[in-house]
Amino acid sequence: AELDSQRVEADALSMVELGVRYGERQRDTLSFAASISAARWTDIQSDLIDMTGLPYTTNIGDGRILSFEAQANWRIAASLNLNASLFLNDSKLAKPAPSFVAADDHELPNIPRVGARIAASYRQRLDQRTELTVDGAIRYVGESELGIGFPLDVSQGKYFNTSIGARLSRGAIGLSIDVTNVADVRGNRFAYGNPFGIEQRNQITPLVPRRVRVGVDVRF
Repeated sequence: AELDSQRVEADALSMVELGVRYGERQRDTLSFAASISAARWTDIQSDLIDMTGLPYTTNIGDGRILSFEAQANWRIAASLNLNASLFLNDSKLAKPAPSFVAADDHELPNIPRVGARIAASYRQRLDQRTELTVDGAIRYVGESELGIGFPLDVSQGKYFNTSIGARLSRGAIGLSIDVTNVADVRGNRFAYGNPFGIEQRNQITPLVPRRVRVGVDVRF
């Protein structure tokens, strides 16, 4: 029997970026940085799965990605700090290979449209030997798709995740408590598991459930 073979071309990525920055986080009350970029990705190599569940690699065409990123830090007081970050992406398979023409309107896989994070930290010295630190953060991961075309065009992301922690130290001894995934969100980080069951479109990689950690540390 004859075996069909296909040449997979090497992909290439070219990008232009423009950014601006103001202030320094450790020194100034307010600091921020922002950038915009445009990328052109030719002969994109992609690992796909056929209808029998077997993996293969092919070129899916040419794509483009437009991105915006920003980060800001605000030292509200000597003991209180607020930090925020944001990214936006607009991606598209602009020139699909013949086998993927039907996916022309699809975004490139595993690139969330939006992501954001807000975090705050509070640090206060209670006396000469005692210090209290409290940290908290909330993060949003936007929606993306696992791959291009059926059966990989399944949704993932689109969830919030929060964490909070506190530490009380006195001299060389510290007592801490940390809670991750405070709301016990059951989001889908990655919509993949068994390749032979991917066409059922019900596989997820869940977030770690709510977790509470209590710790004691000693500095020698």
